[in-house]
Amino acid sequence: MRAWGALWVIALLLWLPVEDTHIWFAVALGGLGALWGALRWRPAISASRPARLAWGAGLGAAAPLLALGLMAFKSGVHGHGFPDFTPRQTVQLLQAIPWSAAAGLLIGLLRIPLSKA
Repeated sequence: MRAWGALWVIALLLWLPVEDTHIWFAVALGGLGALWGALRWRPAISASRPARLAWGAGLGAAAPLLALGLMAFKSGVHGHGFPDFTPRQTVQLLQAIPWSAAAGLLIGLLRIPLSKA
């Protein structure tokens, strides 16, 4: 897990200085970061259904939120007089939160062997 986290940080550091206004890399980093966090702090397979549903919804909602945070961080690091990403792109990610949380709920319904043992 540490190696995957280190690779994520390296990808983030390579992405930050690039002058790019597309959100696909931020969304990919957000999704992978949320997945890494979910696997790092995953519930046991014997966890109750509400715990698994909360875990899944949290994972789903975290991906676009993390992408939004990364986009804001990148815009702040660059220090332009204008943001790197348009308000429309930001709103699109905000609108994706309920859909990704619903997808996470579906993942939480599955009895995937997630335990560390």
